Amino acid sequence: MRQTLLVLLLLTVPALARQLPDTAVPDAYRIAMHPDLSHNRFSGEETVSLTVRQATRDIVLNALDLHVPTARIDGPAHAVGHPVIDARRQTLTVRFDQPLPPGHYALALTFNGVLRSVRQGFYVNRYPGGTMLATEMEPADARRAFPCWDEPEYRCRWTLSVTVPGDFLAVSNMPVAHQRPLANHAKQVDFQTTPPMASYLVALIAGPLETAERQVDGVTVRAVVRRGQKANTTYALDVMSHVLPFLHHYFNRAYPLPKIDMIGLPGGYGGAMENWGAITYDETLLLFNPKTGSPSTREDVFNTIAHETAHQWFGDLVTMQWWDDLWLNEGFATWMALKEEEAIEPGWAPWVGEQGESQTAMGTDGEPGAHPIQQAIHDPGEADSAFDDITYEKGASFIRMMESYLGPDVFRKGIQLYIQQHAFGNARTGDLWAALAQASGQPVAEVAKGWTEQPGYPVVSIDGSKLHQQRFSPTSQALPAETWDIPIAFVPHGKLLLTSSDGEAPAAGLKLNPAGRGYYRVRYADYRSVPVASVQDGANLLNDAWALMLAGQVPPEQAVAVWDKTPPGLAWGQVLSNLSLIDGLYEGQPEQAVFRAWALPRLEAALATVGWEPRLDEPPATSDLRGRLIALAGDFGSETVRQEAEKRFGDVAHLSPSLRSPVLHVVGRYADQATWNKLLGLARQARSQEEQVDYCAALAASQDEKLAAQTLELSLQSDFPPQMAVRLVHLVADNEHQQMAWDFAVAHQARLLSRLAVFNQVTYMPRLAMGFTDRSDEATVRQNAPLKGADNHQDVQHALDIIERHAWIKINVLPVLDRSVLRQGHAPRL
Repeated sequence: MRQTLLVLLLLTVPALARQLPDTAVPDAYRIAMHPDLSHNRFSGEETVSLTVRQATRDIVLNALDLHVPTARIDGPAHAVGHPVIDARRQTLTVRFDQPLPPGHYALALTFNGVLRSVRQGFYVNRYPGGTMLATEMEPADARRAFPCWDEPEYRCRWTLSVTVPGDFLAVSNMPVAHQRPLANHAKQVDFQTTPPMASYLVALIAGPLETAERQVDGVTVRAVVRRGQKANTTYALDVMSHVLPFLHHYFNRAYPLPKIDMIGLPGGYGGAMENWGAITYDETLLLFNPKTGSPSTREDVFNTIAHETAHQWFGDLVTMQWWDDLWLNEGFATWMALKEEEAIEPGWAPWVGEQGESQTAMGTDGEPGAHPIQQAIHDPGEADSAFDDITYEKGASFIRMMESYLGPDVFRKGIQLYIQQHAFGNARTGDLWAALAQASGQPVAEVAKGWTEQPGYPVVSIDGSKLHQQRFSPTSQALPAETWDIPIAFVPHGKLLLTSSDGEAPAAGLKLNPAGRGYYRVRYADYRSVPVASVQDGANLLNDAWALMLAGQVPPEQAVAVWDKTPPGLAWGQVLSNLSLIDGLYEGQPEQAVFRAWALPRLEAALATVGWEPRLDEPPATSDLRGRLIALAGDFGSETVRQEAEKRFGDVAHLSPSLRSPVLHVVGRYADQATWNKLLGLARQARSQEEQVDYCAALAASQDEKLAAQTLELSLQSDFPPQMAVRLVHLVADNEHQQMAWDFAVAHQARLLSRLAVFNQVTYMPRLAMGFTDRSDEATVRQNAPLKGADNHQDVQHALDIIERHAWIKINVLPVLDRSVLRQGHAPRL
């Protein structure tokens, strides 16, 4: 019965939203790129080995922002083609005068395009002191670099070459095969042929670069960075020296390429990309100087390397078939990075931090407009909006829950089967369930269906020995009724599967969801009597109590009581975020002063417990907690914190890296013109991007409207990398200048968005809109947040859901909090 249901589920998976006809499909590419940096253009030639499956006059592939002057085909027929580009459909149609009979052909094309400065396709990255060429193909921008079948199921072999200045180092997915000098101090670099892989994983980077190299488990590992930065790659190489063997062991399969490069891109690149064998990183996520880098940056570097390296198997070796299964890539890599951190740096307590990320996902997932993990993507343009908290964090949290349900060893066996069965190929979500079911003998597809194919998540209420589930709603709005097969674990040891709305608990007085491994909330009759066995349990209980309190489902005094009995530590993360949220909702009201007067003694007492001075080898989460306490106490008006921050700013050159961000935030918040000018000078002279980010954030923290306006103007100037500059608008909005920042962004929207890749453009205005808290603001958001020429409806709806939630909390929850807690004179109990 179970096996029959599994087969039926796999057979009813929606059809792929393929854009291209499959009358002709590619097998291999040979591409030569010729960039012209002096004129910001490039040209190229390519030969595609392809198979014509049925007679056709048209070969259709993808191309965008390219000119294709010539096309010729050789094989069973020989003919000159007539290339026509359809910009709307992003296709190139090569039409022939006579139908091509089925068979194997070689299609030869020439093409040329513009080297833009935004992170799309083949682009130029200009930064102080240098120029680099780089690629960013995900999700569907390979078509901007060269004509190709730009869909993930078309895995092909790629043989690349590039002509670059003689002093450039060129890097691609595979090692250099050979290179030869050319006229005018140029050279041609040819690379070895790749295994079959998707177009979005193609990488080509060149510039004045240097390398640091190691051999790890038989693989050549290199850090490739701009000249002068090699000394700051030691930590990244150390991380890879641990991560790569861990993944070899976990997957029981060696890394399949001869080398893996970690390539640092300066200039505010933002994020990282898992190109097979040639991973690109924002410099801030690759370089680490222990003298200037903070513990949180060290952890970010570790986590990013761990995430992108996991993709080399889960995403590159096995690739999703279409973008509706993006979560297979990103959710798994997010979860696996935490597994790697737990094994290699157990003292960092990564799963406590993961609960904070899970809360962020739940915030998005609880909204009326939430989408399922496995969402319908009708064209690649929609995929830009799919890189969100649900795809990454809900995906990771669900995988963690499934691992807990099946058991780590059985789960790992299923993952190994999945990799073995689909290596060098494509897969869908159902293929993963089939492998896990084969390994476990459990009805995995049936359990997983509700979590991946419907939006939202459940709240499990426990009353004595009775369990009840219903869909979480962040407001009083009734959402469509859903049920889930919930793998429920409980303390001390035990588990059950709740498959309907109601069920029986094995005993009374249980703590459900130990360590927060399950992606659901638990509502208890009284949180104050629930036993807590670990820090992870404490974080889970605290997160549920406060989230349900803000949804009007738990009395505020219970949520506060759980906080009061939780010692300052890693479990406090989400509560501090909630305090910031509540403070922002009180903005402009007299109750804000009452709220701050209530919360500030708790923050100051916690800071006294944690201490100002970093301790040797403390986990990054402790450093992060200290920083958040300093910043929030400063925001809430602590004179003690302000004075200490200004004192330490007086010797800013020797400021501890772990204290730099919060100290500068407090100084920036209370800055006068002279202090603001000093911060701007320090930002311009910063020794690293990490320092520059901290100084820029301090500029944006000012309470003073005049200084906030000056900071907004910096977003349009060239003082800082584009990604960093435009983020100043969001930071100003976050620091009590929401309307000012919004009006500025609306007035300068075209200029701001022009400094971003489309990947970031679609979310820029919607994310800025999330700071509004009144329903009256919804009209202006609907008018100014949608992006012309791109599909960002989902992001706009997300912003509107957030505004509605904010407005609902202000009307329905804050008055109860004020009456039952804030005016009761509760003293801190820490």
